[in-house]
Amino acid sequence: MEPLRPIVLSSMHEEVQKRIKEYILSNKLRPGDSLPSEPQLAKQLGVSRTVVREAVRSLESLGVIRSRRGAGRYVNSFSLDPIVDNLSYGMLFDTEDMQEIIAVRERLEAGFIADAITAMHDGTLNQLRDWINKMRQKAAAEEDFLEEDLAFHDAIYRVTGNRLLMKLLDVFQAVYHNLRDQSLFTPQLPEELDAKLQDHVAILQAIEAKDAELARRRMIDHFDGIKERLRAARLRNGGRGQKG
Repeated sequence: MEPLRPIVLSSMHEEVQKRIKEYILSNKLRPGDSLPSEPQLAKQLGVSRTVVREAVRSLESLGVIRSRRGAGRYVNSFSLDPIVDNLSYGMLFDTEDMQEIIAVRERLEAGFIADAITAMHDGTLNQLRDWINKMRQKAAAEEDFLEEDLAFHDAIYRVTGNRLLMKLLDVFQAVYHNLRDQSLFTPQLPEELDAKLQDHVAILQAIEAKDAELARRRMIDHFDGIKERLRAARLRNGGRGQKG
């Protein structure tokens, strides 16, 4: 097997991670294949076991490798789950610029709406209608309907079967809930609730008509409305970030 190259750079921790990943790729290791032991890695790389241990733990947290108690470390099956989980955690503490978060979510949803319409079936359409009715009831009572809103979007895209898309949308939902839990937004005005309701009604109508381009435009219009409400909310709340 091709050996690991000794490290000559100063950034030991990051360089060890890089060399281990290079070792996996250059030797064409597959999920489940074993890696050299900690002492072997330290000897081949010319670094201390402490440096190797830190690098290995970082790779484990990223899901690149995994440990088996008493059996060493192995190449892990590829998964974006650890990366997405860390992204979700980080965004809970970095919600200063909600406009950027909303822009990314907008691109995702507008981009996948055609796929969702292609995969849509009567059962999902009925779910969407139910969520609209629940939104309508809450809007009439001048209550916000964040849960119903998020469930509506979730139902649209779940039919695509794209697991990564759903995980990313879950990240945005976690951010929205965090903003609500921290009271970083004020209750929405009745006219804002009605505007948000009508956005969802318009999206559903386009989906029912199986008009992907119209649905895409209406989804973009919906997010334009969110951005506008966010700007208005910031003014009401002295410039602090809010959800849309």
